[in-house]
Amino acid sequence: KERLEELVRDRLQDHERQLADRNNWLRESEDQVKQLQEQFRASEEQVQLCRNQIQDLEGQLFEQSKKDSQQHSLLHDLQKEREKDMHLASQLKEVEEREKHLRLNY
Repeated sequence: KERLEELVRDRLQDHERQLADRNNWLRESEDQVKQLQEQFRASEEQVQLCRNQIQDLEGQLFEQSKKDSQQHSLLHDLQKEREKDMHLASQLKEVEEREKHLRLNY
């Protein structure tokens, strides 16, 4: 009878140890899940920050593109004006040479 009680006690202690081990494992697993959830939330926040930065940069790029286009248009207009100025300068030089020639001949 004592031997049977000892076996039952040993068995009960084994089951209690196994239960305690499982409870510890469960607590550790729950802690790991919480940590992973926190990491996931932090990652989601980082992703949202990156998306916001991308949108900001796209907006800046669009504005810069508009400015570049305007500058290109102004540069093109300036080049046309320069060509006109050079043509007028060439015509003025011809007129001055004719005037000089006329003065010498009269």
